[in-house]
Amino acid sequence: MRALGLDIGSKRIGVAISDPLGLIAFPHSCIYHKNEESDAEEIYSLAKSREAETIVIGIPYSLDGSLGPQAKTVEKFYQFMKNYGDLPVVTWDERFSTADAINRIKETGMTKIKDKSIIDATAAAIILQSYLDSQA
Repeated sequence: MRALGLDIGSKRIGVAISDPLGLIAFPHSCIYHKNEESDAEEIYSLAKSREAETIVIGIPYSLDGSLGPQAKTVEKFYQFMKNYGDLPVVTWDERFSTADAINRIKETGMTKIKDKSIIDATAAAIILQSYLDSQA
C-alpha cells in the first residue's frame, strides 16, 4: 500500500511518498501554497501519478494535545481534502517532526539549510514513516 505524507506549513507543503509496499517513507518534494483547491488538485494529481492509495496529513498538536492555530488550519484543510477526491485521507500526530527533520539533516553534515523545502519534505517523511510503522 503506497501512501503520500504531507507536512502542511503556512507557506509550503512538504511531501513524502512510501515504497510500493508501504514500509519505507522517502522525502519527495514541496508544494507552495496557492489556495485550498489548487493545493488539493496538485496533491491528488501527485498521489494518483505515484499510485498512492492513502494520503496522510500531519496535525501539529500542542504539547497538551490541543489544537493550536496552525493545527486548526491544518484540520480545516484535512476536512477539505477528505471531501475533495476519492482517496482516503487520514491525520497523524506530527509533534516535533520539523525539529526532528532539522536534526536528521544536520546529522548528514549540512550545517546551514538554505532551502527550507528540504526540511518540509523530510518532516513529511518522518510523519509518514511514523504512520506506516503504526500500520505494521
